[in-house]
Amino acid sequence: EPGPYINAALILIKLGDLDNAQQLIDLVLKLEPDMPMALHVQAKLFQKREQLGAAYETLLKALSLDPDNTVHQNTLLEWGGQYYQQGKIEMAFTIFIALLKHNPNFQEAHYNLGVLYIQTENYGRALPALQSAVGLTPQDVDAQYALAGVYETLGQTDLAAEHYAYVLALQPNRTDAKTRLDFLLSQP
Repeated sequence: EPGPYINAALILIKLGDLDNAQQLIDLVLKLEPDMPMALHVQAKLFQKREQLGAAYETLLKALSLDPDNTVHQNTLLEWGGQYYQQGKIEMAFTIFIALLKHNPNFQEAHYNLGVLYIQTENYGRALPALQSAVGLTPQDVDAQYALAGVYETLGQTDLAAEHYAYVLALQPNRTDAKTRLDFLLSQP
C-alpha cells in the first residue's frame, strides 16, 4: 500500500529528513510512476531543495493526472504566493496562469494574478483578472478594492467610485476606501 509510505514521507519532509523522504517516494513511484499524491510529495521535495522548475513541473503533472484535487491546486496557489514574496515574479505568474488553465473558477488565482499585474504596472491585464475575481466572489473586499484602484488608474472614475462604495458597504471602517471615494467624489 503506497498510502503509509506517502504519509511517512510527508512527515519526514516536515522534520527536515529529505533523504529518507526521497527514498520512500522513490519506492512508491517505482511501483506507480503516475500516482498523483506521490508526485505531489515528490514536488514538495523538489521545492524544499530549491529545485523550483522541477517542483512546478512535477506538481503540474500531479494536477493534470488528478485535475479536481484541491490539494494540488492549493499547494500551487501557496507556492505562487511564496514565489511572489521572494521576488520570483515570473514563477508566480507561471503558477497562477497554469492554475487558471486547470480551474478557470479559482478565485484566489484570479485575484493573485491581478495583484501581480498591478505590481508590474500592467493595469490592462490586471483588469480582467480582478473582474473575474470579483465576479466569482463579490464579497472579497480586497479584490473589490484592488479592482477599484485599477479602474481609478485607468481613468474609469465612475466604476472606481462604485467599487470603493461597495468596499465600504462590506467593510464600513475601511479608511483607505473612504479616502479614495471621497477624493473621487470631490473631483469635477
